[in-house]
Amino acid sequence: MVWTRNQWTTRFGKFVDRFGVPAIASDLGVHRATLYNYLSGRTEPRRTMIGKIVLSARARAVKLSPSDIHRHTAFVRNEQEVAR
Repeated sequence: MVWTRNQWTTRFGKFVDRFGVPAIASDLGVHRATLYNYLSGRTEPRRTMIGKIVLSARARAVKLSPSDIHRHTAFVRNEQEVAR
């Protein structure tokens, strides 16, 4: 997977950028590399993790839906295909 700046333009990307990878990874109980894999589109979080991400956002008064996370993955994967 190719890393581009576009990962930070989605709702999910902006949420992580605003509060930081270390803080969000800590909330989720995952290693920072796991969160970077989600951001890059390398992997998509499973349903239970998506729920934790949404709750983490809600705790910070940020509106983030499961669809926002799915759209993020689709967006960055599409961007990577275009870049090839």
